Amino acid sequence: KSLQLWTLCAANTRICAFRDALLPLLCRFEVLCRLLQFRPSAPVAAAAASRTLRSTTPHRCTRCRRAADASAAMARAALRLVELPRWPIKRMLRLEEALVRHEPGNWCLITALPPQQPTVVVGLGGKPERLLDAGELQKRPVPVIRRFTGGGTVVVNGGVVVTSLIVDKGCEACAPFPRDIMKWTEGIYRDAFSQMIDSTQFALRDHDYVFQDRKVGGNAQSIVKDKWIHHTSFLWDFDEADMRYLTLPEKRPEYRGDRSHDDFLAKLGALSGVDAGEGALKLASGLFDSLGAAFDVERGSLSELEAVEARHSSGGWRPVDFPPSGG
Repeated sequence: KSLQLWTLCAANTRICAFRDALLPLLCRFEVLCRLLQFRPSAPVAAAAASRTLRSTTPHRCTRCRRAADASAAMARAALRLVELPRWPIKRMLRLEEALVRHEPGNWCLITALPPQQPTVVVGLGGKPERLLDAGELQKRPVPVIRRFTGGGTVVVNGGVVVTSLIVDKGCEACAPFPRDIMKWTEGIYRDAFSQMIDSTQFALRDHDYVFQDRKVGGNAQSIVKDKWIHHTSFLWDFDEADMRYLTLPEKRPEYRGDRSHDDFLAKLGALSGVDAGEGALKLASGLFDSLGAAFDVERGSLSELEAVEARHSSGGWRPVDFPPSGG
């Protein structure tokens, strides 16, 4: 009997010890069950979720947005915009070829050509005997030169505003192919002209910039190893008599048809109400803004370009003997 009593006491002791060990776990389990029985109403749950989302979503204050925009601008390529003080066409062409072939960086150049005797500028592959009226040149001789880029023939004088875009081929703003460059520049110039003319009427037609269906700007390009150049002669004003130096080209855009120069060309001065000098200033301001969508645009200095000239004193153009001096 004493053995049985001892066995029962030992078993009871073990049970008590097990109970004491299990009791805290049972208490915790009871608390957990009570918590699980709580179900928040739908509005309360939605409000809680909203608070959680707001607390975990970064808040972009104005300062943060400006910092992010500044960081993005730093990642873009730099472009230096320079307004030139009425440089003549030969000097412009020499500078342009130096920049595109020998100098680093992206550039935008703008100038209103100085009042001067008209100059006929033929594209790199142009044939003067097909493009120019020899009889008119004999009656009223003017210089004829060939530029280093392709494109058509233009007569320039003090009523022309010349612009140049010189861009690294690796720049993401525009693919370095002729049609891509033309299409991209159409948007750039449409925005740049928006403060001067009804830019909704400004468009690219074939290789020309037009207002409605009349040409206001002629373009030429050159794509070399590391860069491309796209330069434009904007017709702010011109003497209709000077257009007689040009024949009706055999190959001409379809939109022109057989129209004479008088019916085909338009003057930006008449459309904008400002002369070439003021027009160049306004266009430079517009380009500063429109190019800012793709580049980190900075104002360049004239001294920088004069230093480029000092390093490269030739190139850009060469004289054309037409009509032949012996003829």
